[in-house]
Amino acid sequence: MGTRGRFEEGDNGICPKSYDGGYINGSYVREAYQYIGKRQAMPDEANFIAHTTNWLPLTVTVGGERFRMARSAFSEYERVLDMRSATLTRTVLFETSAGEQTRLTFSRLVSYADRHTSAIRLTVEPLNHTSEIRVCASLDGRTGNGVYVKHEEAGEVLFSAADGGRADLLKKLPSTGQYFMTSCLLVPDVECETDADAEAPFNPCVSATFTPVAGQSYRFDKLVTTHTSRDCGHPHGLVPKG
Repeated sequence: MGTRGRFEEGDNGICPKSYDGGYINGSYVREAYQYIGKRQAMPDEANFIAHTTNWLPLTVTVGGERFRMARSAFSEYERVLDMRSATLTRTVLFETSAGEQTRLTFSRLVSYADRHTSAIRLTVEPLNHTSEIRVCASLDGRTGNGVYVKHEEAGEVLFSAADGGRADLLKKLPSTGQYFMTSCLLVPDVECETDADAEAPFNPCVSATFTPVAGQSYRFDKLVTTHTSRDCGHPHGLVPKG
C-alpha cells in the first residue's frame, strides 16, 4: 500500500498538476486499448494500478479559520522524510488573521509490519490563545483513475458511514469488480466534543472540537485500515460483477 506525498489538508491550488493518490498492490482498473492499426499480437485491454481511497485528509480550524498552506499565514515551515523510520513529518507555525499562533506537526507512515495499516499523528500546540480548535478526519473517495487513464470513474460507493469518531468507505471498481474497504478512527488525547458527517457518500468525515490551554500540546491520531476483496477469499482480487 502506498500514498502520494500530498498535504493532509489538500494543496488548495498550490500545485494544480499534482493529484491525490492511494494505491494498493493488486488493485487495478481495466480499459480497452485504442489502436489506429491493431496487429494480431497486440492486447485488447490494459491494466492500470487503481487509485482507491485518499486516506490523508486531516484538517485543523483555529478560531473559525481553517489552516491551508496556499492561503494561510505561516512560518517556521519544515518537512522531513526520514528513511530510517519511514515517516514523513511536517511542522508549521500557523497564524490566523486575528493573530492566534498555533504550531502544527503532522507525521505519517504506512506500516511495514501490518500491510493493512497506516496512520497520521497530528500535534497541536496553541502558543498565545485559548480559541476553539476543530480537527476533522475524513476519507476521500472522489478521485478516480479518470485523472490518469481515459474511462474509469471514482468507483461505486456501496457503503459509507461516520459515527463515534470512526468513518468507513466501501467502494467497487466497475471495470474489474474489485472491492476495497477503508476505515479511519480519530483518537484525541484530550476530551473533545465529537461530530460526524456521512451525508456526502464519497467523503465521510468525523471531527473533534475542544478549547485548549495556551502553551500545552495536544495529540490526535488518525488510524487507518484498508482491506480489499483479495483479503476476503478472492485470491485474484476479482468478485462476480453485478
